[in-house]
Amino acid sequence: MFFKYLKSNKLILTVTLIYCILFITGCTKSKDHFAPPPLPSLKLTADVIILGEKFTIINKDNFMWKDPQFTITSGGTSKFYRISTEDLAAGDRKIYSINKFVNASGETYDVNNHPISSVTIEAKNEKGKSYGYIHYF
Repeated sequence: MFFKYLKSNKLILTVTLIYCILFITGCTKSKDHFAPPPLPSLKLTADVIILGEKFTIINKDNFMWKDPQFTITSGGTSKFYRISTEDLAAGDRKIYSINKFVNASGETYDVNNHPISSVTIEAKNEKGKSYGYIHYF
């Protein structure tokens, strides 16, 4: 009886372990290698304005954003479109053309065919700490 109990517990443990490994390695990674990584725990303060084909971003933090990357996600699809830009000073505002955003295949974003569902910003401060921001539409 003891051996039956031991074997059934071993089986449950093995199945649980396999499930955990599959979940961690398969389900947490995006199928799109161009997808943004999870946002850092430190948050940026920003205003995001999208009018027509213009993308306006305002840095509302009291520090410069170093190496900012902006990612837009299109509603109803799993495509991510990204643009990397120059540093953005504290309080500064930049306007970008949405058709400058590209996905992993090199396709530019088409505002007429794909509504924007979210905007993600990743940047670093002067000391190299990573910050993030996400805005849903």
